[in-house]
Amino acid sequence: MPRLDGYGVLEEIKERAEFEHLPIAMLTSRSNEKHRKIAMNLGASAYFSKPYNEQELLQKLAELLVSSHQAQARKLNT
Repeated sequence: MPRLDGYGVLEEIKERAEFEHLPIAMLTSRSNEKHRKIAMNLGASAYFSKPYNEQELLQKLAELLVSSHQAQARKLNT
């Protein structure tokens, strides 16, 4: 990504109304709490640093998909 890092991409996505509720999980080599807070403040739904626990990642992704699906269903019913 020559012009944007992951935070920049996250920020660009979350600024668009059609993507504001899109769950985004970040996977990075940066394990510092400072970087996790930046990502979460920019709108990340989850943050994983390498090395990561595969089961934990898959479980969180499943939770995010269910939550996203439920939010879409509520939106359609209103």
